[in-house]
Amino acid sequence: MSYVAAEILLLCVLLSLVSAVIGWVTRAYAERWWFAPRAASEALDASTLREELERARSQLRDLDQRLARMEPERVALEEDLARKEAMIAALQEALEGEPPPAPPPAPPDDERPDAVEEFDLIDEDELPELADFTDEADPTAESEVMHAEVTSIPTTVGFPVVVPPVSTLTREQAQQRVRSIALEIPVDETDDLRAVRGIGARMAEQLEEMKVVTYRQLVVLVDKQPELMAKALKSTEGRVTKWATQARRLHESTYGEALP
Repeated sequence: MSYVAAEILLLCVLLSLVSAVIGWVTRAYAERWWFAPRAASEALDASTLREELERARSQLRDLDQRLARMEPERVALEEDLARKEAMIAALQEALEGEPPPAPPPAPPDDERPDAVEEFDLIDEDELPELADFTDEADPTAESEVMHAEVTSIPTTVGFPVVVPPVSTLTREQAQQRVRSIALEIPVDETDDLRAVRGIGARMAEQLEEMKVVTYRQLVVLVDKQPELMAKALKSTEGRVTKWATQARRLHESTYGEALP
């Protein structure tokens, strides 16, 4: 019995030693291959985080400096905006408080008989002479007289028909008047108005809508109605006059005919 007990005790001791050796080896392996890389990785992550934090702080300082440099410009812009808003408010108040323009005074009744006396009706005996004069007149001169702006026309009752001045017309009304005058000018064949320097495709289309399709029409209209043409084309009198000068030269070079 004592021999068996001794063997069992020895076996237990050996098992204990083997367990101790196995535990020591396992711990050494774990410290070398598991805990050490993990600790190094944690240290690396902490270093990276510190670098990122420093970089973010540096960017924040740069932004603060830029904002400080832009602060005077922002203040100046706000002041300029406040001044302009005050100007707009003052203009609106002035427009709202401005009274509407008074209508022109009507002529007194005692002046109307004098106006009637200024216009005498045409005698029937003079009609043949007027017809002869019309037959012998130059068609070009007749066209120019026809298209001159009429300020007053005598009627059978003696009151003049007053044509509104160009300054009071809208652009559509000016275009309508140009169209009515252009239709009275004889047209044999159309010209390419885009050959005039300054008249592009869009402007030529607008002229065509007003029935202005020849150099002659453009010259006659601008010579007689420069303000009306400028209003209809939304341009200036100087500009349309330059167009008419070029159109006159183009007509002479194309047709060999000098326009008056």
